Amino acid sequence: MICGDIGNAFIQANTNEKSFTRLGSEFGDCANSIAIIVRALYGLTTSAEQFHTLLADFLRSMGFQPSRFDRDVWMRLRDDSDGFDYICTHVDDFKVVGKDPMVWIDRIAGAFLIK
Repeated sequence: MICGDIGNAFIQANTNEKSFTRLGSEFGDCANSIAIIVRALYGLTTSAEQFHTLLADFLRSMGFQPSRFDRDVWMRLRDDSDGFDYICTHVDDFKVVGKDPMVWIDRIAGAFLIK
């Protein structure tokens, strides 16, 4: 069993919210310009949902399916069919329970920054 945290999680997902900001002097020639925010930022209403969707799509691409009873408990039959591996998620934290959890950690680390 191994636990981890996905760093800068929300910013990896796109946002559906219409948000913008005025750039400050630290942006040099672009100061006072309007910037449109296209990534999910901490504090936006739908950021957690957008990141959950991104992570769910990634876990599905690795062959995991959510359990019928908790959408944040993901399971996958091992290739040798001798049991299941599990990934439990809570926002940007996760726990991998399996025969060789480092296999899944390495795959997650290939797509996300792991703390």
